[in-house]
Amino acid sequence: MSDSSSAGTSGPMPQLPPHTEWYQHSRAVWPVALAIVFEAFAVTAVALRIWSLRLSRKQKLADHDWAILVALLFSTGLVVLLILATVMGGLGQHAALLSDPAVQLVHFGKIYVANSPVWGAAISAVKISILLLYIKLFAINRTFRIVCWIIIAIQFAWFVGVTLSGLLYCRPLAFAWNPTIPGGKCGNAMQAYLSAHIINLILDIAVALAPIPVLAKLQLKKEKKIEITAIFALGIIICAITIARIVLIKDLVPLDTTYTSSHIFFFTILEPLLGIILACLPVLRPAMTQITSVFTGTKKSMLNNSDYTSDSKPRTIGSTGKYSNIARGVDRSDSLTRPINDAGSFNMDALEQPNKAHKGKAIHVTSTWDVERR
Repeated sequence: MSDSSSAGTSGPMPQLPPHTEWYQHSRAVWPVALAIVFEAFAVTAVALRIWSLRLSRKQKLADHDWAILVALLFSTGLVVLLILATVMGGLGQHAALLSDPAVQLVHFGKIYVANSPVWGAAISAVKISILLLYIKLFAINRTFRIVCWIIIAIQFAWFVGVTLSGLLYCRPLAFAWNPTIPGGKCGNAMQAYLSAHIINLILDIAVALAPIPVLAKLQLKKEKKIEITAIFALGIIICAITIARIVLIKDLVPLDTTYTSSHIFFFTILEPLLGIILACLPVLRPAMTQITSVFTGTKKSMLNNSDYTSDSKPRTIGSTGKYSNIARGVDRSDSLTRPINDAGSFNMDALEQPNKAHKGKAIHVTSTWDVERR
């Protein structure tokens, strides 16, 4: 009898899989790899943006350029937090399989708390940069400028709210990564997450669609109007990422956050990095023209292919040459970083834009060159 009972309990005990390194888990590796790739794309886009400034003879960064640099700084911070969460906090691994859960979960909790305000700063800087660019592009439209400033104010208020929510979510704050603290308590995580992301989605849609009514009124060629509208409407991609983050919250398991939150961490980083890339697209023509000329073996004057404009004196082209604008104070379709009612664009494509003083008549811009042979 004793033999049979002992035989029934003497079988091999089930064992957990052996502990592994973070790079042996695909759910930990691919977010880090893709984050680094998109970080490189974002850095490249900002570098090309600054190069475009130099090519167009602009010496100072505009306010929207500074905002995009701030966005890149905080977005890089998000990438660093992702790497730390993966290497030190066990992100992408099941909590039950962590090699040192007592230490790793504390690291993960601290990084999780820090991630929220850094993300809020990064995504806010991206949208503020885009809105400041709108204000410069459409300076002639006072109503539109006011709308942009209102959105900027709401975006800043949202950032303050997200930061305070992240820092005051648990009392004391250390309770977020050390639930053994006596008397500690946390708020409703789901409610805080959804409210922040739904408001963020509304702001994304507002920023993406705001310039379309203004662009629709401009007298551009149909192809040019579609091109410019498409660039701004690419912000819809950011809206899709925000929706994905809202949907992914349902997969979050509180007792296994290191594993179930890996996708959320990645989309948190992807949103501002992709936003930086899209925000730089409208102002990259000088750099892209220069790069294209290198590969095609043709030499094009940056004077005629610049999205930026310069207020400097006329320059000589070829032997000698003078550039003169016949009309001033007109709109330009391809001067994407200049006020629509500003003057002196070096691009040759003229834009017909109604002027109040001419009661609906179009102003035509012509440019002449006088060349002397020596």
